[in-house]
Amino acid sequence: MINSPLTLIQNSDASLLLAGPINFETVMSVYYQGLTLLEAQHKAVVIDLQGVLHGDSSILALLSAWIRYTMTQQKQISFINLPESLKHLIQLSGLEMVFPVKE
Repeated sequence: MINSPLTLIQNSDASLLLAGPINFETVMSVYYQGLTLLEAQHKAVVIDLQGVLHGDSSILALLSAWIRYTMTQQKQISFINLPESLKHLIQLSGLEMVFPVKE
């Protein structure tokens, strides 16, 4: 896996903070980091995307995979602080109803 400044950390309030660039080179490592942290969560998890510096379409695949995973585990997931570029990408893809975004 490629080393990158990408980080996924657990905040004290049971939310996860995602920071750094997300692209086709970094997405798989953060996907597996996320699965480990999602397993440890109880019923609901909030992922804060305020630290995402850059993202391409691979971020949609990443977030979709985490949504599917949490559904199979009967957990809830939501996302906060999405960068405008990601909001635009979600809209262009027609995925507004799929992504649980909190304002």
